[in-house]
Amino acid sequence: MIKTQQQIINDGYQALLSSLGPVETIRFLQHFNLGAGDYTQERRAHPAPSLDTIAEEMEILPAPNLDQYEEII
Repeated sequence: MIKTQQQIINDGYQALLSSLGPVETIRFLQHFNLGAGDYTQERRAHPAPSLDTIAEEMEILPAPNLDQYEEII
């Protein structure tokens, strides 16, 4: 019996999962994913902030509350 394309794809996924496990299967499949969109165009539309801007935004952040943790002895 000849398998359909979908059956072959499903068998391939199952073989990968059995051999590599779920995490490594995803990593393997991501290697072949070219992604979508135009990185260069998106980068130009949203230029990186200057270091001065980053420093100013960091100063706005609230200081961490270090008293929130109790020492356990």
